[in-house]
Amino acid sequence: SMLVLVIATTLVLDADWGPWWGIALLSLAAVVNAMGLGALIGTYARNAEQASQFAGIVATVLAFIGGVFVPIAAGPGLFDTLTRISPHRWLLAGFGANSGTGTVVDVLIPTLVVAGMGVLLGAIAFGRRSKLTGVV
Repeated sequence: SMLVLVIATTLVLDADWGPWWGIALLSLAAVVNAMGLGALIGTYARNAEQASQFAGIVATVLAFIGGVFVPIAAGPGLFDTLTRISPHRWLLAGFGANSGTGTVVDVLIPTLVVAGMGVLLGAIAFGRRSKLTGVV
């Protein structure tokens, strides 16, 4: 879906996403994060419908906290600190750096943070799964 978004906005809106490697790294990190978060949500949900509802709520809250709807990172220190728990904030920063004058480090740091969050969430989900099923 990210590939379609990049191609469509480039062709229709003349958007400049920057180098392909930055788009690929950030997109891969987003997938790792979504998988980890989805796995963790799955350990709390009783069925697929509930998991879908939880995922929608969590995604919306994280998007709001991350500044997708309103740029709250520009607010006072507490707001900036709060945004750091959202992968959306890091992805916005990474894609912005990739399409602007950012350096490789400006793209790699958000990539590593988002992927790291996903791995951590996935590890927690794996630990919860083991406790729920008794399977290690």
